[in-house]
Amino acid sequence: MRDQQEEPLTEESFTELYIRFRHLIFNVARRFFPRSPAEAEEIAQEAFARAWQYRHTYRSGKNAFRNWLWMITQNVALGRLNRPSHKREIAWEETTLLELVVDSAPEPDDVVIRRQLLARLEKVLDKLPPDDRFLLFLRHDQGFSFDQLARFFRRDRHAVARNYQVILKRITQRLLWAPASR
Repeated sequence: MRDQQEEPLTEESFTELYIRFRHLIFNVARRFFPRSPAEAEEIAQEAFARAWQYRHTYRSGKNAFRNWLWMITQNVALGRLNRPSHKREIAWEETTLLELVVDSAPEPDDVVIRRQLLARLEKVLDKLPPDDRFLLFLRHDQGFSFDQLARFFRRDRHAVARNYQVILKRITQRLLWAPASR
């Protein structure tokens, strides 16, 4: 296989690798933006463009290209998520997160109250540190288990679960005790 050879990446070999891995990389990008195939496609294209741009840094070996490209794709997607324009676009299901944060409160029938609560939740989420927002995104939007999160963040499972609980407690406190916007 091409990615096991010691020769540098040429345009021809890179084209072969693109054909071989394009669906995998698109699917990696979709994990970060499941509701936006166009965004995932842009991320995949940018990942391949960066791989070509930095091909001189590639080191061959078993599954090396796949792993190298996987990391580039994750970095591109994380960079996109951390842009200010995307902080509001992280698409948690409103009802799921609301039920999680204020599960003891009755669901408001009044549309105005619900909108106010959602606006407050948005403000609270916007003020979270990027790492906390990303942990919530992976847990809620991507459905990561605590074991998967621990592997992803290279931390102990219990530490990740504890951090998650602290984040939820902080959100709950800020949401319930924040002054209502007028």
